[in-house]
Amino acid sequence: MKKPLLLLVFFYGLQATWAQTDSSAFLFAKRHKFRYIIEIKNDSGFVYKLEQHSFHVVLDVLIAEDTVILQPKSEDDLYIGKKFQFGKDSKNRVHLVDKSRPQKSIKIKVDSISNQNANYMVNEGYWYSRFSQLNDTLHLKNPWITIGPVDAFSYWQAFTKSETASINVGGPHKSFQVFAMNKLKQIRDSIEAKEAKNVNSMQSILDSATILSADKLKDKFRELSGYEEKNYFDAAAHALSKQHPQNFFELVEAAPDLKKKLYQSLYYDKQIVTTLKSVETTSPIKDDFLKKQKKVKLVHTIVVSAVSIGTISFYVLLGWGIYALAT
Repeated sequence: MKKPLLLLVFFYGLQATWAQTDSSAFLFAKRHKFRYIIEIKNDSGFVYKLEQHSFHVVLDVLIAEDTVILQPKSEDDLYIGKKFQFGKDSKNRVHLVDKSRPQKSIKIKVDSISNQNANYMVNEGYWYSRFSQLNDTLHLKNPWITIGPVDAFSYWQAFTKSETASINVGGPHKSFQVFAMNKLKQIRDSIEAKEAKNVNSMQSILDSATILSADKLKDKFRELSGYEEKNYFDAAAHALSKQHPQNFFELVEAAPDLKKKLYQSLYYDKQIVTTLKSVETTSPIKDDFLKKQKKVKLVHTIVVSAVSIGTISFYVLLGWGIYALAT
């Protein structure tokens, strides 16, 4: 019985503060994978809904926001918006109602949260939601651009506490919005410049493969050998092998440090393997590539078979496959 009373006192204590100042006060609620931050300023405010996503890291992504208004002469101090409402129930406990699930009439208990933590959570959710939009925009322009939740988290971690927690939300997060949009523009410009360079490098390989020496070709492929350039590297290797298969073996001989990447980009393309197999050459790279390709194919067959016949057999056959690939 004490906790509802404390919540109620907290709620009315906040109301007294709102009447005297223009500063915001915050409440917090959670249910399952959703988090709710309520920001109240005098007789109106905002409700922010965040959804928890688990990738390699756990992110709270802002998925909805709503303006709420204090209803005049409401005995239960009811705040109502299009998507949310909150106020007291019959037992004088403060609850939030999420109207996206009206059929269940879910009431979520509301607790207190500090301004700094509230700002941090909403700003974090805003960052991840806008970063996802940036990814969609870039991917639409160039399907090979790959940024995602882990990248968003890395950038977020690089920000200082003053940038992520101390910037007031201000409904809806006006000051942090300016900060975030400037950062996202910098990221977008940097990625687009880098992708343009990658496209140019790949295109120069496709256009000049017949006239470039193995050393020059090697340098072009090294420009695309990073993790983020893998799609371009694979595309260039595929095109080179289809159009000029003889050049592929010469390239591997000239760039042994790229051999593994070049092999891996072609292993599962049956048409390319057949094309390379038909090349007449005395280069030992041909036999080496075909030998490695057969081992990869064997391991793939073993794993698929092991999964279908049980756990123990899976580990036995998988170990055999890994040994075969290693040798």
